[in-house]
Amino acid sequence: MNVMPEKKNQHFVPQFYLKNFASNANGKTINIFNMGAEKLITDGGVKQQASKDYFYGKDKMIEDGLGELETKSSLVFRKIIKDSYVPKYPSPDYILLLAFTVFLTARTEFFSDVQDEMLDKMVKRIFEQDPRSQGIDLSKVRVRYNNPPVFSLAVVKDIIPLTMDLNLKILVNKTEEVFVTSDNPVIRYNQFLEKRKPFGSNVAFAVKGLELMLPISPTMFALFYDSSVYKVGNKKDDLVVIDRTTDIRSLNILSCANAYKNVYFNHDISEAVMRDMYAQAKSYRNKHKASADRYQSVADKSDSLIHVYSEDLRMNLQFAT
Repeated sequence: MNVMPEKKNQHFVPQFYLKNFASNANGKTINIFNMGAEKLITDGGVKQQASKDYFYGKDKMIEDGLGELETKSSLVFRKIIKDSYVPKYPSPDYILLLAFTVFLTARTEFFSDVQDEMLDKMVKRIFEQDPRSQGIDLSKVRVRYNNPPVFSLAVVKDIIPLTMDLNLKILVNKTEEVFVTSDNPVIRYNQFLEKRKPFGSNVAFAVKGLELMLPISPTMFALFYDSSVYKVGNKKDDLVVIDRTTDIRSLNILSCANAYKNVYFNHDISEAVMRDMYAQAKSYRNKHKASADRYQSVADKSDSLIHVYSEDLRMNLQFAT
């Protein structure tokens, strides 16, 4: 008898989270829009989504650690959805939801591929002017990490304290159009610097104007934001009601543009609406995950600076004011 290896299928987006957007009552299926094929898949299995074999390695330590975080975080999600609960800083639930969001940013397939592309482009920039690389076609060489998810998680675990100055509000959707999510569900955005700083990345975790957005359910959306820059609803209200479909559509287009391969949603989103959102999001999707720019020294031609950064999502979002 063949025995399935324990925890071989490792999810980079937790199953409990995807079940909030399920297409049936038991939470086992979900609607999928695959952007590569531009194809709608109805009632696909949640268990098979946003996962890869041994994504975090065969050592179960990381998978077990993330599983513990998911178990605790799922209770906070449940309170938010059922009781319209908003965790307040510095409560354990606030820290837990923030940690879940930051880790979710860094544990996905997309983020791992971004790290690989940044490393690859950086190394090639370094060697393109090195005499030792003459005769080597660098376009045929790929440089990557042995295990990029492990590298990413090791880095962000020390970043969480830098994000604790972000305020949290829960957006409540009172329109007929529900929220969607994706295989890259955390959206990092910066409306403040989008036009002020058009080069490089503006969404580092400690940068002024950072926004971290995460759809919680079809009717709820978490927004961590820099309150020194943005005003979101009434200052005293932790819940912000959104009753304009145009605002919900903007956030859904943002989720589609931020997705890597798949968008997830329930039956309240029709195929026509999904295709319309994708058509609008398509122009905002970055062609490259990362860039490595070289700046030559004016004083010393043999000296240069290499600037490596991930490509931001920029769509002139007008939401928080």
